[in-house]
Amino acid sequence: MIKLEPSVDCQGCGASRAATPRYCVLCHRLLCVKCSGGGHNEVCELTSCNVCMSIEYGNDDYLSTPVQSARRRELVELGRQVLAEACRAGTSEAAHRGLKALREYGEAMQTQVLPCSVKQLMQFAVWAVKKRVPAYDTSSVETHLSGVSRWMEQCKKATRLVNLVNPTKAVELRELLVSLAKVYKKASSAKIPFTPQEYQNITHHGFERHKLVGRHNELLFLLLGGGPLRPKVACHITVSYYVEHWVGGRGNVLVFTADSQIWVDEHLKAVVVSISKDKNVTAKNRRNVYIPNNFMGVKSVDILREYILTMRMPSGSYLLASPKSPSMFVANLEKLPAGVFREKPGGGPFFNDNPYTAAVDAVRRSAKLALPYLSTQELRKYGGGSPRKSMAEMLWAAGAQKRTIQDLGGWAVSKRDAVDSYFSTKPHQRLRLLSELQSKLERKGELAKGTAQFGEQAGRGARGTTWTEHIFEDSD
Repeated sequence: MIKLEPSVDCQGCGASRAATPRYCVLCHRLLCVKCSGGGHNEVCELTSCNVCMSIEYGNDDYLSTPVQSARRRELVELGRQVLAEACRAGTSEAAHRGLKALREYGEAMQTQVLPCSVKQLMQFAVWAVKKRVPAYDTSSVETHLSGVSRWMEQCKKATRLVNLVNPTKAVELRELLVSLAKVYKKASSAKIPFTPQEYQNITHHGFERHKLVGRHNELLFLLLGGGPLRPKVACHITVSYYVEHWVGGRGNVLVFTADSQIWVDEHLKAVVVSISKDKNVTAKNRRNVYIPNNFMGVKSVDILREYILTMRMPSGSYLLASPKSPSMFVANLEKLPAGVFREKPGGGPFFNDNPYTAAVDAVRRSAKLALPYLSTQELRKYGGGSPRKSMAEMLWAAGAQKRTIQDLGGWAVSKRDAVDSYFSTKPHQRLRLLSELQSKLERKGELAKGTAQFGEQAGRGARGTTWTEHIFEDSD
């Protein structure tokens, strides 16, 4: 059983070690994470430190000099850095959660768990579903086992035990998991999408645009649905810009710089977002997201421009970062007729340095405002991913092909043929699909034609009060 005592100092640098110590199987030293050289992608405590690996890789060198050893070690460090960068932080976090669950089982049953056997994992699966309080769902057990599998593979690599069997691949374990899923699978708690009519209602009536929070939530909802982006991706978008002040009543002109992750394409008349970090996104297949100016009855370019010119967040900061003091923001703005805002002397607010983290609450707040018939329990069924799921369902209802929807949303294609590398949705095709989405849904009867229903049971078959865009005259 592997149990490393975190109270022992690092035998590399002598400093007190972190809570996740490492043990080099070649030089037999207890090391901190920094001295071991491993990144967040390594979840197994057994490893080979950079010094030992550089010695291994240098066996074929013509000369063994301090300079050559330093060069070899540098390459080893760079190689491990590449492996760490290629692994998403969420993947490592999920693996650690799985290992934590397995260790919880070991403490409950007073047994060794790592390294583990097939029988141990079968007992763990039964315990997690039948005995643990609260019980794990069967899908959670499978996710946890993927973390155990990652640990076993890394253990096999570190120890050079080529005959070490990964028990998570065993047929009998898979048969047990299938049987547990048939009998004990819990009802899905995944957040649900909005119907096309509900989505339309939110885009028109879910934001108090005369308030700070309203304009913020409007832009967030546009990115989540129009992207369609995952909440974490949308909240990590950075914007770099400057404002040209024109004399003679021409107003201010917003200019995006080359390093901005979001900008306006004047030729395509669209908002463009550059995605470099996300699921299924690597340096090999970075992607740009295009949101047309005319999208589901709203002007996306105007929403983005007005938000930036109103908020004046620091250039290079997170686009959706929240201000530290909303009251300070209001004090430094002057409201003009027709909903125009102007910056007063003294500047705008100070913004938080961290990304926005309340996407779930923002979506529910907008849904509650636009769909007042929803109860508190019904609102909990929606989350930050609901606009993204809604877009996929609306595209499908409008007749878009599955492959196109996958491409637009950045969803993984489970099985790719060689010819799939030639299939991609071009920017103009994407913009046409999203620009025509509302009219296609209206023709197919999925959306009330030319209106956004607002009232009891709107979007659920019942007839509600019909409102049009002149509602903005009151709110602005």
